Amino acid sequence: MKAELVSLDKGPEVILESEADCLWLWISPRSAPIPPSGIALQRIDWKLQGLISRYLFDFGYGASRHTTFLPSMKRLRIPYVAIDCQKTFDIDRFFGNVEGLQLERVFCLCETEEQVEYFKKAVSKLKAGKHLKKVFVAADLDSQALESGSSS
Repeated sequence: MKAELVSLDKGPEVILESEADCLWLWISPRSAPIPPSGIALQRIDWKLQGLISRYLFDFGYGASRHTTFLPSMKRLRIPYVAIDCQKTFDIDRFFGNVEGLQLERVFCLCETEEQVEYFKKAVSKLKAGKHLKKVFVAADLDSQALESGSSS
């Protein structure tokens, strides 16, 4: 299986308008409850009326050992949002969840480039499943992109 790297140079709307079945957010654990700093995560959080920030304030610090699935309630084109707040991504659990939910296309948004590289390597070792056809992966835009005017 292969993860397709997606560029967010055109802005966070790339994610919001995606044809994916699930938006999987890999957010680094925090030592204190801090909201996401990346432009794409902030945009998604805004569309979901602060759902991600509320999750991070309640559960985002410390060592989370599970994935939380949230319905997008038609605020995004993507029906499900999954939040992983783990230091090391558990690719086997990810694959099990994706296959169990019968998801075909998953958009994984990571906070850092290091997470993207880890995710790409881990996905390349997976065998194709019965349902999962495509995984898109991207790192969130940093605040410099907003200041330079490269996102809308």
